[in-house]
Amino acid sequence: MPRDYIFATMPPFPWYKYPQKKAIGMSFGEIYLDLYEQAARSGHAFTCRFTRSMLEPECTDGIDGWLPSKHLPSPTTLGDYMKLIGHQVPESSNALSTHVHITSIVQVKDFVCHSSPNLVIQTLESSMALFQQQWMESHRGGELSKHGNFPSPSWTLERMDAARCGWVPLDETWKVHVLESGDETIVRYGPGLEYGEDDLLQDLYDLDETEADARDDESGQSVPLLVQARKILDHLWCAEDPKQINTSQQADWQSFKTQMRASWSAPLLRTMLLLAAMVNCRVPLSAAAWINKLFVPVYVQYDEILMTIGLLAKHARQPEGKRGEPIFMVSVGQHMPQARTRGSSFGKDLFIVNPKTKVPVGLLPDFMPDERTDAQYVKITSVMYDGFCQVMGDNQVGIAACPLHAMRLKPAPNDD
Repeated sequence: MPRDYIFATMPPFPWYKYPQKKAIGMSFGEIYLDLYEQAARSGHAFTCRFTRSMLEPECTDGIDGWLPSKHLPSPTTLGDYMKLIGHQVPESSNALSTHVHITSIVQVKDFVCHSSPNLVIQTLESSMALFQQQWMESHRGGELSKHGNFPSPSWTLERMDAARCGWVPLDETWKVHVLESGDETIVRYGPGLEYGEDDLLQDLYDLDETEADARDDESGQSVPLLVQARKILDHLWCAEDPKQINTSQQADWQSFKTQMRASWSAPLLRTMLLLAAMVNCRVPLSAAAWINKLFVPVYVQYDEILMTIGLLAKHARQPEGKRGEPIFMVSVGQHMPQARTRGSSFGKDLFIVNPKTKVPVGLLPDFMPDERTDAQYVKITSVMYDGFCQVMGDNQVGIAACPLHAMRLKPAPNDD
């Protein structure tokens, strides 16, 4: 059971006390919150993955909003559980903590249903190149590769599957679909590929049922949307993995991409981005159905060059008519710049924070790999702290870490 990941691993630590009187009736999220609070009181505070403010729109308090939500995805392996435990911090993080600081003002842009498949794939490829450590861990650990890496190009999205994932068909008639790609015209005859989003926010108390349904779908005969998207991503990673160049995989990927040109749908493309953001942010893929109910993948622009993929709470999105426009948010770090030691937590556990309420509303990737050169450190830091650092040469960089509570933000262009 998920609760056993805490109850079986934590008792050896002298500061942890088993909640004997109420343990039987506690959910995994409640057990996690109890662990979080005990750790903070004992001087072993750590960062959490999902805060109350991310899941509860009304929770905008600068202290309570940073606490772990009681509604958490259920880990299926010890690795899943470890991904929900962040790195150690001096004290519990909140909007007033001295170690909680701004790294950059970022533009956050939603996926739009008419996005170009080529643009989405290019974004995925650049994400894999930038966050190689996360993708390698996910693939080699059997998480990304759980269902194999040979997706069928003839796969179609079933109506019930689409509805469970929050999509409604806009056009169910059979007709000819024409796709222009450069000088090439591709024609496909079949059911409509147009889908719209079901924008109803999820009842948090139905999330356990969502996870159970997803596990049942995975064991069925048909291939559900979340599985097809994962297979495609693993196929792409096997073609892109810089550590294992595989010309056969590269050729297979190009063939698959060609066959799919007229078959990409908005649900499939966005689900691929969603799973990619989960890998980037080190969120267990076993929680994909849970994440899909509460978050959307977003493009996050750090500077004029770097764009990455993160996760934004659905309640923090732009209104439906403005989702193609960027929102100005804050990239916030919880680990102060420090000596470049092996395994340093600097550059990890980053949040997307609402600049008005100063509470987390999304997740950003872990930018800094565990193993990095001085040159990599400077390059990554200069992007993460765009506007708050100065590159001084000889692989040295000066950072002016501004505490979140001290920042007085000017009105952003989207505030009018």
